Amino acid sequence: MTWKFRNGMRVVCVDEFGFSAKGEPTHMEVCTVSNVFRVEGLLCLELVEYPTLETEEFWPGFDAKYFRPIDESKIDCLREHLTKVPKSVKEDA
Repeated sequence: MTWKFRNGMRVVCVDEFGFSAKGEPTHMEVCTVSNVFRVEGLLCLELVEYPTLETEEFWPGFDAKYFRPIDESKIDCLREHLTKVPKSVKEDA
């Protein structure tokens, strides 16, 4: 499945084995996309939480296949549901 990433989008790292290098996202970590680009056909993401510098040895960013977008609308609905106080509690207060 192809995901449509964009700048400012929050994503979650879904690599089950986690990244091994220090300074890289871990499994289930939520990050914010700062840039989306392609390098030799590979879709890459730069992340606000992990700024990268391009060097001769490394490409900037992370392979997008390790991330999934977070649907903020579903999170907002969940937050609203969790913060609602039942009428019976309001009346007892």
